[in-house]
Amino acid sequence: MLGLEEMNKQGGKALAEARKKKGLTQTEVAEAIGVSVSHYCHLEQGTKSVYKMSGPLRKALKDLLGFEAYGVR
Repeated sequence: MLGLEEMNKQGGKALAEARKKKGLTQTEVAEAIGVSVSHYCHLEQGTKSVYKMSGPLRKALKDLLGFEAYGVR
């Protein structure tokens, strides 16, 4: 069983991969979903949890990148 820190890192890595597949920068994604670049970078680094995102933020990432945090394994 993974600890929370490891889960956050894996979620962040999956988010970064989804962004790169779409050919977008961190700044472009942050602006498109309405968060600061710093906040978005923390999500990718795993220092903020993709599993604790608000519903609207989750939907924005799904619509933009096809990313679903709960699909990460």
